[in-house]
Amino acid sequence: MAANILTKLLRLDNIKEKGDGKRLLLRYLFSVLGVIIIGLGCGVVVEMAVGCDTYTCFVRSIWYILTDIFGEFPFGHINLTSNLVIFLFMIFTKRELIGFGTLFNMVTVGYIIDFVHRFFGAFLVPGTELGYVLRIVIILVALPVIAFGDALYFEADLGVSPYDGIAFMLEKATKGKVSFKVLRTASDCFFVVVGFLLGFVTGKQFELANVGTVVLAVFTGALIVFWQRVLRKGK
Repeated sequence: MAANILTKLLRLDNIKEKGDGKRLLLRYLFSVLGVIIIGLGCGVVVEMAVGCDTYTCFVRSIWYILTDIFGEFPFGHINLTSNLVIFLFMIFTKRELIGFGTLFNMVTVGYIIDFVHRFFGAFLVPGTELGYVLRIVIILVALPVIAFGDALYFEADLGVSPYDGIAFMLEKATKGKVSFKVLRTASDCFFVVVGFLLGFVTGKQFELANVGTVVLAVFTGALIVFWQRVLRKGK
């Protein structure tokens, strides 16, 4: 029974349903690649001191508070814990969104951001020394890259992260009357506002929510839809 549950959770039963092992393998690779792109993109935005992506803004605000209390520990721990909370709601409201991509995303993205932090700390100039023009360029590059990563693992159809699932759960709650693009943008803005307000506790509100954060919150949803259309044309 446990094996059957795990198989369905990872959607390995698609092998039997579609009889196309090579295509399924490509979907797994696209899912992994998309998640890695997201983690690297989000990590670069943080390290370049142009804000955070929307969910990282929220999670990082909690991480700052807890590190002030308990001392520094990996950001990935808090990212994973927060995703587990949302994951419980997915199980009861939108179980069909759960798959390999869900687990891989929720477990790895936070730790990829930690990796980027260590890499920049060891080899590159701190982001606070960047000029304003370069910051703008970084935002303009990171935005479509992160959205592409999201679209890539969405289209792999092997599950979405708990955070990405929020917009889908809300779309179901509205019975499709409100589009995913609108709901994704709304949820992005909500988590930015909450992260910004929590940032006042540690005095890091403007580090958490900078111009890059606002740009990502407003345009990520629309760009994900754009990249999905591009990818579907190639199928």
